[in-house]
Amino acid sequence: MNNPSKEDLDNLFGPMFEEYYEQKSSDIPIYSAAQQTQVHEDSPSTSSIIVDMHEAPPVVTTSDDQTSPISLTKADEFNQEDTADFDGNAQFVPYNPPSHKEIESSTTALEPSNLWKNKCDAEIIMVRNKTRLVAKGYKQGGRRKKAIDFKESFAPVAHHVYRLKKALYDLKQASRAWYGKLSSFLIEHGFTKGTPTDQTTYRHMIGGLMYLTASRPDIAFATFVCARYQARPTVKHLKEVKRIFRYLRQSYNMGLWYPKDSGFELIAYSDADHAGCKDDCKSTSGGLQFLGGKLMSWSSKKQDCTAMSTAEAEYVSLSACCAQVIWMRTQLLDYGYKYNRIPMYCDSKSAIAISCNPVQHSKTKHIDIRYHFIKEHVEKGTVEIYFVGTEYQLADLFTKALPKERFEYLVHRIGMRCMTPKQLRSLTKLSS
Repeated sequence: MNNPSKEDLDNLFGPMFEEYYEQKSSDIPIYSAAQQTQVHEDSPSTSSIIVDMHEAPPVVTTSDDQTSPISLTKADEFNQEDTADFDGNAQFVPYNPPSHKEIESSTTALEPSNLWKNKCDAEIIMVRNKTRLVAKGYKQGGRRKKAIDFKESFAPVAHHVYRLKKALYDLKQASRAWYGKLSSFLIEHGFTKGTPTDQTTYRHMIGGLMYLTASRPDIAFATFVCARYQARPTVKHLKEVKRIFRYLRQSYNMGLWYPKDSGFELIAYSDADHAGCKDDCKSTSGGLQFLGGKLMSWSSKKQDCTAMSTAEAEYVSLSACCAQVIWMRTQLLDYGYKYNRIPMYCDSKSAIAISCNPVQHSKTKHIDIRYHFIKEHVEKGTVEIYFVGTEYQLADLFTKALPKERFEYLVHRIGMRCMTPKQLRSLTKLSS
């Protein structure tokens, strides 16, 4: 099904106007545009249209043909007809346009006309006279007149016309509904949002970058964002992947530095970017865990659920970080290390309050039950949650794109250093 254009709608509603004009032409006098203009110029506070107190002001058009207002009774009949035809799913009904031969043989000239309207307030008192010059677009097609193809300044006559039902007509959400219908239609017919690129090449590049994130946490967030579009990559996505490779070429000697004799404490940071994904408005969780000041684990992942608030997004990220901390604690038990009251740092006081409150409230009932296990570990004393300012939140590196200065500061804070021979000798002397 093709989406109707403006010309399609003109072809649809034009015959309806003509039918009413012909029915009322014997009772309505002919007013010229010049006469109407003279009336408005002489008496700007009055109107040539008499409005009944119990009826809405009619819309009158003037032209060389006879004109008449559209009555409310007839308009209600068309409204009831639309309501009766609407089935809740379909939006259009096919309409049979004139044949192509009739369109080509038509030579009728375009006739402009003045559209006059009285604007009234809530008490049906006229407050303004409005007028504008319009072209008779409805004469481009119909059941009684031949279609016209205006080649100079008007679009060609559409040969596939559909009648618009009330599903998308005159609604505040009409524009969004039209965009969704058009997008789904184009995608079903093989169109994509952007110029597509080779999928195999794109996946090979993403695979190499994801392997490299095991030793380069500074590219983790950018790589995981680009990895979301492996199903339908476009030229825009490929450009961003190449940008990551250019960064790696400029910083090929960067790496994690693990100094000796730096303690063995287990510390974790958790952060979230609420509605960070522009495609589905889902949040991004970021977390990293240090063991004795040395970065041991990090993650950047889009959340499965759609968070309704920043506190909820932070709470879900905090639960994911707690799960990783509990797993590391279990692994270290095999080596004789037992950790309790493991500090976890979060920059949301609301998320901390939810985690430390063992009582379930109505404001958090919609959160998936699997994220509430953090309350049990906080109550047992396995972990302790502390507030940290955003400027000192190291997990911010794994949730969103950052300015250059902020990015370089966090990269240095998580323990990444330049591994040139000169710099290595300097680092060795500092750690000894």
